[in-house]
Amino acid sequence: MSTKEKSELYDLAIVGAGPAGLTAALYAGRAGLSTVLLEGMVAGGKLYNTNEVENWPGDKHVSGPELANRMVEHALSFGAVQEYGMVEEIRDLGEVKECETYDKIYR
Repeated sequence: MSTKEKSELYDLAIVGAGPAGLTAALYAGRAGLSTVLLEGMVAGGKLYNTNEVENWPGDKHVSGPELANRMVEHALSFGAVQEYGMVEEIRDLGEVKECETYDKIYR
């Protein structure tokens, strides 16, 4: 039995905070789901390391880090909770699923 701290129970856990994960967190929050967004390194994924984005609707030019930060702020504004930690294991316990990081278990 693991002695790691267990999180509160969320409706949804999203593994990875790249553009797809951030978009999922935004829409989950808008739908009223309690959502945890798990990221191992930096939110934004590869977008964060992109100097220039020239094909984003509504922006002719934006830096990757700026766009990533705006996406994070948008997702969090709808109630998503951002946590850092590499997910090492995902367990299906029936109705409840667990995402385990080095120091915590998210349910």
